Amino acid sequence: MNIGNRIKTLLAEKNMTQKMLAEQLNQSPVVITNMLKKKTLDTGKLEKIAKILNVPIIYFFEEDNNTDREHRELVGILEKQIKLLEEIAIAVKKH
Repeated sequence: MNIGNRIKTLLAEKNMTQKMLAEQLNQSPVVITNMLKKKTLDTGKLEKIAKILNVPIIYFFEEDNNTDREHRELVGILEKQIKLLEEIAIAVKKH
């Protein structure tokens, strides 16, 4: 995933719009839209965006951020389903 897409993903997760980001960066929404289409950004802008979105700058360069998050979510869902199945098994044994 490129940096622009990572920023878009973070914006969605934090219920922020590109317009809101633009306001915090003192830029026009058009500038932000164009910036997010790029695969890379200069370090200064990236540092400001990381601060606004409350993530370390390394977040934009790490591999598989989405995959790791999705994996954790799936594990959580599976753990809940296992617990539910165990509860059903106990209930069936009682009857």
